[in-house]
Amino acid sequence: MVPRSPLVAALVLAGAGLLALAPARARAANDGLACGRRLVSLGDPAAQVLDRCGPPDMRTSRVETRFLRGRPFYVTIDEWMYKRGARDFSRLALFENGRLVSVEAISR
Repeated sequence: MVPRSPLVAALVLAGAGLLALAPARARAANDGLACGRRLVSLGDPAAQVLDRCGPPDMRTSRVETRFLRGRPFYVTIDEWMYKRGARDFSRLALFENGRLVSVEAISR
């Protein structure tokens, strides 16, 4: 084993710590959406997101057919895009039957 300086050892440990935190940070990004000083969380109704975040920059809607125990049921899927400016990622809010189920950062 090659001896390392204390500085190199500290940098290696710091890098390992950041890598360990990366999955937690990715999950945290999907837990909700910050709209100025107001927050919305997964499970919030679309009306509350609209009230706190304002109208989206882009909106699409579709109906999907899903199956449970061989029986079809219908889910309304709404996708709302919020553009955050030149220095930040846009956010894609995904709703199923009017409830927020996912928020993703979208790169340009």
